[in-house]
Amino acid sequence: MNKNSYRYLVPLIFGTLLSASLLVTWHSHIYSRTFFKPDLQQSYLIVSSVLAIITSLGMLFFKANITPGNTLKNIKIIICTPIAALIVCMLILVIPFSLSIYLSTGTQSSYTTAYKKNLRRQKKL
Repeated sequence: MNKNSYRYLVPLIFGTLLSASLLVTWHSHIYSRTFFKPDLQQSYLIVSSVLAIITSLGMLFFKANITPGNTLKNIKIIICTPIAALIVCMLILVIPFSLSIYLSTGTQSSYTTAYKKNLRRQKKL
């Protein structure tokens, strides 16, 4: 398919706009109201690390351009691939975890606290 044709560009543009609007909607309505428990944070980090390791090993074995003569490039590929996979997995997994917390049954609560004035600043004035 020609990348300059309308059959390629129109779905690409609409898909990008739809993805961006869904991400902004999710962030403003769901992510701001969702609080992770410490156990869920631990499992989130473990699952994303395991997925990152599996993804990076698969990429290194099947897709990496590791050549025998270029050692600096090989070291860069070996170091950057797991780090990038971990970041991507963490970004991708936070959406289902927050949706599962938001859509689960339970009591909704809000945390409020009293406002305290900064006494040090008032004394200096």
